Amino acid sequence: MRKSRVLVKTVVVWLLLWTLAFPAAAAEGLPAALSVEEAVRYALGNNQDLALARLALEKDRVALTEAEFAADDIEEDWVTSLDYALVKYVASRKAQADVKSAEQKVDFLERSLRLMVEQAYYETQKAAKARDLAKEALDRAVTQGEQAAAHVKAGTVAKNDLLAAEVDVVAKATELTSAENEYQQSKWAFLRVLGLPLDYQVELADQPVFSEFDGAGEQEAYLRALDSQPEVVAAREGLAVAEANFAQVKRFYTPNVFKYKQAQYDVQAAGILLDKLSDELELKVKTSYQNLALARANYQAYQKALDLARENLRLAGVRYQAGITTRLEVRDAALALTQIEVKATEALHLYRVTRAQLEAGVFFLQAGQTQ
Repeated sequence: MRKSRVLVKTVVVWLLLWTLAFPAAAAEGLPAALSVEEAVRYALGNNQDLALARLALEKDRVALTEAEFAADDIEEDWVTSLDYALVKYVASRKAQADVKSAEQKVDFLERSLRLMVEQAYYETQKAAKARDLAKEALDRAVTQGEQAAAHVKAGTVAKNDLLAAEVDVVAKATELTSAENEYQQSKWAFLRVLGLPLDYQVELADQPVFSEFDGAGEQEAYLRALDSQPEVVAAREGLAVAEANFAQVKRFYTPNVFKYKQAQYDVQAAGILLDKLSDELELKVKTSYQNLALARANYQAYQKALDLARENLRLAGVRYQAGITTRLEVRDAALALTQIEVKATEALHLYRVTRAQLEAGVFFLQAGQTQ
């Protein structure tokens, strides 16, 4: 049984792999405003790793045909040694396992690529939202500064109130510059995931909105993942091949022979690996569903808090204009609103990324990567 290859350890590593996998050539036919589905279709059509995996699958299918021909050429009564038995009964089963594993790898690469594109798209949307929030915070600081100047002119507050307001404006302008930089970097990362030049001009057509997850339940998702996770499929096929090999070894050797013991140990090791991968996969699925529920609850809570924070800022502004409160109350209310807006944006982003992962059925396993 061919040993399963290491796919990735973390999403960060996957992003690097996708970056290296694409040719940095200009896209033809892409709209100026790109939806997430259009981005996914472009990526699926231009990824070199995916093309190589499909070629490897065809090669394994040819090897399977060859193994089946070799098995058919051996008559039953010719099987008088282990070598003949392995060609007749094991080689084709191993070739079938290789084809099955290659099929799952292609499928997993397609689903992983979709997830990578969606994550990069959502990350860029989050950065764009953070930039917009920084701009709104700067606008509020400017307004507070203008109000403070008016109060100083009217003699209702000391000049240091205006100086503090001007400091806030500078701080918010600096935060906006940082947010714009983060947005540009996120956009570059998105372009690299697609394999486009960093100076390629593209806008995101979709809006970052909340939509309920209507996919499979946790148990159903786990059962599906057992049949689609490449490491698990490879381990299951490896166990089947080890069992087929052991069945033939037992025909020609007794338990006190090294070859018998080695074949027996191979079956035991393959079974342990399959159990280990299945257990890890179950944990990954359960954790993802828990993260989804938590992000959903946080987003809904922050949406309610946003209304309260906006109203609090409005009332603080009214009181300050009337001269019955200080600018510090307005500043604190504005800061509280910005913090809740940022948390709401983060919660929405986490929810959408986790939902995309569950919809794609992509989980990254650690167990068995060195097998």
